[in-house]
Amino acid sequence: MPTNRRTILSREVSWDAQLAVEALTIHGFDTTPKGARAILRHLANTGLIVKAHPERAVYRVAADQGEEG
Repeated sequence: MPTNRRTILSREVSWDAQLAVEALTIHGFDTTPKGARAILRHLANTGLIVKAHPERAVYRVAADQGEEG
């Protein structure tokens, strides 16, 4: 479970609704998988993350957004 900024911004982490719900819950937010998918879509629209799977709601941090080394 990604909980720190470096791990969350890692390009190696794929985000789906369940992982987003778990991360948000750990940090005190209450959401559903449907709400998490909406948040992921919003973040994709801003360019922070990009869709990593053509048919599923799975995203990864955009190449220009991840932390380097």
